Amino acid sequence: IIAESGSLLVTVNTVKWNKERRIAGTDSGFNHLIRPTLYNAYHHIRNLTADSSDTKPKRERCDVVYDICGNICETGDLFASDRKMKCEIHEGDVLSIDTAGAYGMTMGSIYNLRPLPAEALIRKPLEGNGKRCALIRKRRTFDDIAADVMADSVGQESARKANGRRGDDAGVCGGGIYGTLTSTDTPSCSVM
Repeated sequence: IIAESGSLLVTVNTVKWNKERRIAGTDSGFNHLIRPTLYNAYHHIRNLTADSSDTKPKRERCDVVYDICGNICETGDLFASDRKMKCEIHEGDVLSIDTAGAYGMTMGSIYNLRPLPAEALIRKPLEGNGKRCALIRKRRTFDDIAADVMADSVGQESARKANGRRGDDAGVCGGGIYGTLTSTDTPSCSVM
């Protein structure tokens, strides 16, 4: 699925004012869709809750301007800055960040050990089959991520032994790259 497809669905967990700005915080971040942070890419954002026919009372259209932020708590964690929305955003609203399809999961990461979201495929019903939605990748849990990290550690230990390095002289030099500690205790990084 590429091009004008795919949406990242996020839930608003905070709405607040900061000086002159209205901020809507979400339960996702730039680790799930980095394009707005990386190169100021525009993604249309819709408030699915406010647009729903089930929303009571109906929200007035009022063109409110928001910064729509992620949950990473870093300066650049923005999905949109000064974005005019059709109506007010409330805590609990579900927002759709559109046209994320070709880039969302491909560029996504588990930065700060935050799991990637689940992926669902939504399509027109096939003849004779009313099924429109299928889960194509489930959301990973923290336990899944921890198991992967531990498996990588075991694999790196095996690689050190195969290269003749003792396990007790290896240090971590950011990003999981291992090196050896010199007599001055300054890490000397090398990719293994």
